[in-house]
Amino acid sequence: MYKEIGWGELLVFCGLFMGLTGFSGDLQGSTDLQIETVSLERLRADTRLDAKRITIKSEQHRVTLGGAAATLEDKYLAERIVGSTITGIKSINNVIQVVPTSKQDREIEVEAQTVIKTDTELKDTSIKVEVNKGIVRLTGEVRSYSQILKSIDLVASIKGVQNVVSGLKISVQQISDETINLEVATYLEWSPLVDAKLIHVSVQNGVVHLTGKVNQLMHVNTVVNDISDLLGVVGVVPTLEVQG
Repeated sequence: MYKEIGWGELLVFCGLFMGLTGFSGDLQGSTDLQIETVSLERLRADTRLDAKRITIKSEQHRVTLGGAAATLEDKYLAERIVGSTITGIKSINNVIQVVPTSKQDREIEVEAQTVIKTDTELKDTSIKVEVNKGIVRLTGEVRSYSQILKSIDLVASIKGVQNVVSGLKISVQQISDETINLEVATYLEWSPLVDAKLIHVSVQNGVVHLTGKVNQLMHVNTVVNDISDLLGVVGVVPTLEVQG
């Protein structure tokens, strides 16, 4: 049995997969100007991307990231850096534009195939790559949801990639939605990051939908990644608001 996960469900996770280290700023109760200043300093201090052309605007603790980035990976890396290391932010709207390059589709296709086949986690998968005007489509079968996220992150790091569309299918063990729901509920009950009473869980065809409230935006990353690893889960769609 397999499930196919569309890009609409995956888009929110493209900025959630990789871990972050270092700075943690507590801006609870701060002003929008302080959030903008600290967020910009945090981006420019990170050596993994060039943040000179990225802009930040905060209104009532709701942040909008704008400007330009060299790669799709840099676009979502900026979101991960701000969302996972600075508290007090209620939401992030990422409208950073990926700057087009002159790289040909065939060059992107070869590079994408190479990064997938040389990755230890993905080398045994049957992922196929198609490129049209910088938009990469991935098809084939993988063993887990984390492999989908990994393949997207790798391809998004290639210069010239404008977007990544996933048509990847997951070969999964037959597990009922009821069983998955119970496993997720148990995880949330024991998680020190969230209040399980404030989160509603529903599962449809292996896709876990989370609605409710969390204390910090950064906690969503950990919860999504942990639930993604549960047996039978083929996707996680979080619609979680920050309290206060």
